[in-house]
Formats: sequence, C-alpha cells, structure tokens
Amino acid sequence: MNAIPLRLEDLRITLNGTFVRSAKDIGDRDVEKLIESARANEDGDYNPLLEVRRRAVGGAKVSAIVFYSKREAYFAPDHRLFDTIASYLVIVEVGPREFTLFKKSCATITPLLEKEYEIAEYEDLLNTFDDSRSQIQKLSTREMNVSDKGLRARSYEAPDLKGHMSPHAAGRSIPRFTQVRTKSEVRSISLNTGRINQLTDRVNVAKAIDWSSQIFTAMSRRRVNKSFFSSFARRVSLEEVLKTARPASILFERFAIEEHLIEDGIDLWYTKNGRYHKLKPASLKRFLNTLDVAFEIDNHQNLIGTRSGKLRINKKTLSPNSAALSRLKVKGPKDYITFQSWITDHGYFVVSFDRPDYLYIKKSCFENRAGKAEVDAILTCLEPRRSFSTATSEKGDVSPTSTAFDPSSLFAKVEQIHRKDSYVFCDDLGTEWADHITIDLSTARVTFVHSKHAQKSSNSASALHEVIGQAIKNLGSMHFTAATFSTKVNQKFNKKYRGSQIDRTRKGNYRNANNDVKALLADPRLHRKCVVACSSLSKSDVTAEFERLKRGLPVKGHITQLFWIISSFIHSCQGSACYPAVYCKP
Repeated sequence: MNAIPLRLEDLRITLNGTFVRSAKDIGDRDVEKLIESARANEDGDYNPLLEVRRRAVGGAKVSAIVFYSKREAYFAPDHRLFDTIASYLVIVEVGPREFTLFKKSCATITPLLEKEYEIAEYEDLLNTFDDSRSQIQKLSTREMNVSDKGLRARSYEAPDLKGHMSPHAAGRSIPRFTQVRTKSEVRSISLNTGRINQLTDRVNVAKAIDWSSQIFTAMSRRRVNKSFFSSFARRVSLEEVLKTARPASILFERFAIEEHLIEDGIDLWYTKNGRYHKLKPASLKRFLNTLDVAFEIDNHQNLIGTRSGKLRINKKTLSPNSAALSRLKVKGPKDYITFQSWITDHGYFVVSFDRPDYLYIKKSCFENRAGKAEVDAILTCLEPRRSFSTATSEKGDVSPTSTAFDPSSLFAKVEQIHRKDSYVFCDDLGTEWADHITIDLSTARVTFVHSKHAQKSSNSASALHEVIGQAIKNLGSMHFTAATFSTKVNQKFNKKYRGSQIDRTRKGNYRNANNDVKALLADPRLHRKCVVACSSLSKSDVTAEFERLKRGLPVKGHITQLFWIISSFIHSCQGSACYPAVYCKP
C-alpha cells in the first residue's frame, strides 16, 4: 500500500466533535498526549500521512494527524487477521482553555479526557439550543433503574417530542442523546459524552474552526429555555452530592457485564506461575454470581461483606477497588488491563447514597426530581399479609407422596391469598413465567406472583434484588397470547409438580382454561398485576426507615438500595401496563 502524503487543506471532515475544556492553558504537552492516545491502535508498518502541530489557522490553533490504524478481524479470532483503516484526529483550539476533537477510527481518548480535562457537561450542551425555538425530534434516556434485568433505556421519536411525549416518570429518566432541529440545522447531541454531530456535508478545517467557535459561544449562554429537559433527572457533580450525602451501597450491573463479555467475545484471564490462563466458563459464572448482591459501604468506604473491597472517591468519579476484581484481566489493544478497570471504564456499577435523591450511575451523579415524593407511592405498594409472619420455608418439604405444599410454606400462603381466584397455577421450575399465575375471571385480572423466603426478618436489598430482577425480567410474559398460554396448559399445567403428587393446577379445571383465557383476553376490563411475595420484609419496619428518608435523616446503605430496587420494580411495572405489589409481613 503506497501512502500518499496529505496537506491540512486536503482534509474534509464531518462536523462531529467532542467539546473539551482545560483547567489550565493548553500546551504542547497536552497536544502530544492526545495524539499519542489516539495512535494507540496505529499500524506501525506505515508512516503517518499528515502531522501538524498547533498551526495558527483563522484565529485558532490546529493540530492534526492522519495515520493507518489496525483493528483485529473478529470473525477469525485465532488467525491474527487485521483490518487496516485510514484514521484521523484533528484538534481545534478555539481559546487558551477550550478545544474540540474531531476523530475517526482512532483509539479511544476518553480515559485521558476524563482524567485530565473537563468534557462539555449536560447543561453546557443544552445551552446550545432553545427548547421553545427548536424541534426535539429524537430522545434516548437511561432509566435510574438499579435492577439490571429491568428496562434500562427508552427511545422516542416524533416531529417534535414537546407536543407528543408525556412527562410521566421523567424525573427518574436520564437523557443520553437527542436530535434537535433549529430552522434548517439538525444536530445530534450525545449528552453524556460532550459530543455534537451536525448533520451536514463534510467541510474543510476552516469551517470546522468556525463551527467549534460558535458552539463554545452558545455553551456560555445562560438565558435559554429548557422547559422540556427541566423535568428530567438532573446531573449534579460528585462534589455537590458529597456535601450533603455519603455513599451507602454499591451494586454491580452483573447482567450488563455478562452480556457485554458474551456479545464481544471477551475472555477473562488470570496469572499463574507468571503465565496468563483463560478463566473457564463455569468459573466465570461462579465469579459473576458473587457480584449479584448489594454491598453496603461503611463510613470508611469499606465494602461490607468483602475481605478488602473499598469504594474509591476520586475528584469527579467513584470507582470500586477490589483485590478479586484486580486479579482478573481483560486483553487490551496492547496489554492486559484489570477486570476492575474494565468495569470502571464502562460504568457497570451503581452507587446509592444515604439520601434517596441521588444516584451514581454510568460514571455520573444524578438527582431524581421525584426524589422523596416516591416514598409514599412505594409504601402504598406494600401489601401486608399476616400469614407471612408464620412462613417457615419457600415451598416446604416436597416428597413423592405430597399432594399440597406445606401449610407453613410461602407457596401455600400465596395460594391461600388467591383462593377466591378462578384459577391458580404453579409455574415454578423449568421455563417459568412466575412461581404462581392466577386468573380471576370475575374481575378480569391476571396475577403473576414471584416468591422469596428468608429465615430471618430483614429489610436487606439483596434479599429482594434477585426476586425483583426475575419479576422485571418476566413482565413481557404477562402479555401472553391465547396460543402461548395454551402451550403452558398443555405442556405443564396438566401435570404434577416435579417429584410429587401436587397438581400444578392448584385451583380450577385446566381443561377449561384455554377457552376461559381466550374470553379473558377479549374482555375490555382485563388488567395485570405483578406481585413480589417476600416473607422476610416487614411493612412496619420499612415504613419506619422510609419515613426517616423523607425527613432527611441518615439511614443505612441497604435502606437506600431497598428504596431504589422497589422504585425500579414499580416503574418497570408501570412501563409495562401492570399494577405492582409487594406482599410482605405487617
């Protein structure tokens, strides 16, 4: 391949830039570090096609490099095949402490930017347009949801969302991306990465300079209408949060971690006798299971329940510090990095504080606009059941001669609660939608019940995390069709519970179920209720702790995690047109 040298004037780049500020004047060393980071994936077999350092152009300083980068061809991972791609980085300094990065196919520069500079913040980016004079055409949000099995994101699109989008639950939604039309200009704005993409033809460097200057000028404006975005969760600095709150617990997004590892074919490695060894799938599964718990954080930032785990409080960010996470490695472009760094870089953990207003998620702090007002809604969803006080197990001892679940078991008590429903099915084990599915034809209600028993009374978030995760995961199944339910009846509900003589159809005649379900699905009164039955939870105890939250009094870390977990469950149910409820002890 013959490399043809380029001039700065030859470049035609897209107006897709990341806007950055520096706490001090930008110098030669800053430029070199940025270019060095971008060249981390450079193909050393070829010389750069263009190298410019801080050239004065139209009142700005421009640095640029064009080079060939090398990327592994993932379709043949064991044969060392690589793609060679022409890449560029253009740095436009529009002021002593402001610069824009335009890049294509470079190595990531984000860790360097996050560590040493200030990427344009949420409010800065919103200042670049006026809500009242613009059409908000697209919006993607990240839910303030601590359940990694729940709805994590939503996307909306319309000619103008201001006229079509309900602000319901916006207070706990974090805007991540928006597309805005102002007159003839259309811009895509990534609100959490400081990036703006103007949808236009490629331009020369001189026009990129003018555009960068205009954007930075717009960012400095303060009298801008933000009525549409003002109802969403507000991004706040970690420094501001720590003035009135302290980290109380951390929850790793285990499902997102596992999903990312599988989708990108990423292996974990460990060292033994000075050599790297690949972690076996079974060992990986066991290790990830250890992350599926909410760890409380004490006043010294120690993770309670771990040997040496801590939460590191940095200047702008939080990060976990664990020997177990550091021992495992991920193979990077040039060297191995710790699994801990990989998790931190991708933001795969959530930190709650001793005030429920705040949540640290995806490497930023956010204030839930709904905040303490949600406490009453959560308490309303807790339905006390006196019989739960005498529950001694989840399903009791099931033997080959059993014809019913033990009367003291949680399963039996759930069946007693729904004894007046038309049908009660036990769907536990196998491909299950819930532990129990009940149908009441008189009220046109379908209920899914997910049960969890613990020997000791506890308001622990971890006890609820798993069962609520399962409930959220199966919300889609609540909208079954007559055909899918018929399959359940014909393949499961007409049989006995595994290893027993317990009929899976606990009430009703399964032979009539298919016709009754067809009629139910056509009933305009049809509604759905999703229930989590937790015998270890006490409404009176939870009420006392949540009332302390409302008054702004300090509570333990697991209480704020409990608040967020139940809140996530409620909002996930509402988003799926289901009524949420938590059966618990009085």
